[in-house]
Amino acid sequence: MSRSNIVFLIILIMLIGLIRVIFFIRKIVSRSKFADEYLEKLKKYVNSRGSDESSYVWMVYNSTKMQRDIGELGILKYKPAGASYFINDYEVIINSLSELKGHYSDLTYSVLPRLANQTAEMIRETLIRYIGDLDNTKNEFVRKLMNPLYLFQEGIQSILLIPFYLFGIAGLGKVSNIYRLSQSKFFKFISGIVFIITFISAIVSLIAGWPAFINFVDRYIKIPH
Repeated sequence: MSRSNIVFLIILIMLIGLIRVIFFIRKIVSRSKFADEYLEKLKKYVNSRGSDESSYVWMVYNSTKMQRDIGELGILKYKPAGASYFINDYEVIINSLSELKGHYSDLTYSVLPRLANQTAEMIRETLIRYIGDLDNTKNEFVRKLMNPLYLFQEGIQSILLIPFYLFGIAGLGKVSNIYRLSQSKFFKFISGIVFIITFISAIVSLIAGWPAFINFVDRYIKIPH
């Protein structure tokens, strides 16, 4: 393979990696906007002291998606007010909305308004924590856009994932599982090995070519035949 072809291949892989990182950033921005909207709906509902039914219905309608997006950041060990027990793996968004609505009933709110405030604040802090995590992740990706090695590595991973995307499109697997696969330790290990081999091969080919490199190693390291 000529050097110009090798350079073209390296640039192509980096371009694929760049597209993948930009896709991640756009996805993070979209999730952040959704979380901001959810936080705004919560604010309207709280300010109305539970009378804004449309905001409540919107939050319930989107609660599953919001909880799924937040993931582990939205799961706590929770002790209900007045209870002597804890609930493990308490999903804040899904479970707290109905509890918040109950606290805004005429009797409960007039006697113990702090229960509604505490529940609303728990949901609010969960959303803010998630938005902050998204912002930090986005900034990290933006910084990595200037790192050629990182883009090359992301390009390698994208190429390795192509067969799985094809299987998903053909109905032989779930496309939604591809992200989990790409984050698994096994996949990262395999893609890391492919990245190192590909990168070293490209550099060696650009500098001297494999035949010259093998002759150099054979001459000075004395590889037994």
